[in-house]
Amino acid sequence: MAAVSARLLGPESLSCNSRVLSSNTLSKPSLPNNAAFSRSKTRSQVVICRQTQFKENKSLKEPLKAAARVREAVAIFAVAAALAMAAPGAALADTLVAGGAAEVFATTCAGCHYKGGNVVQAGATLFTKDLERNNMNTEEAIYKITYFGKGKMPGYGAECKPRGQCTFGPRLSDSNIHALSDFVLAQAGKGWQ
Repeated sequence: MAAVSARLLGPESLSCNSRVLSSNTLSKPSLPNNAAFSRSKTRSQVVICRQTQFKENKSLKEPLKAAARVREAVAIFAVAAALAMAAPGAALADTLVAGGAAEVFATTCAGCHYKGGNVVQAGATLFTKDLERNNMNTEEAIYKITYFGKGKMPGYGAECKPRGQCTFGPRLSDSNIHALSDFVLAQAGKGWQ
């Protein structure tokens, strides 16, 4: 059998920590016909070199950040879906009487329209300037877009169609949407302060 020895070389021999494997001469016994057979192998060296440098890999930074953003978005979606499923199927008509349009706005609209802004679409804020530019400066226009939705804004009306344009959460009654439209116009007039 071959004797295999391994030794570690210092950094002065190679540029990194290496392991050199060497094998001694291998010989086989003679064959049965008494013919001399020997096989010899000279020392062979196999150098295995692994550099273990913990440098910052810039090519991995962006994919890791993107993966973190995806995980965060999935977590937010999961929480929103759980809240939507946990909410009763009835409209928010009863809550408007108790809490007023400001509370309904805070629970239904402020996720995208915080303080009258718009985190989804910059030019569609609830400030007077944008409402006028988008022909949404009347109670009827705000009612219509709140009921049926438009573009990225979901509809909240009880009979909103098509389903893909409507919210998956609880729907608002007609009186809620009218009160909400009046609230938005009043707040826009005050500059959302």
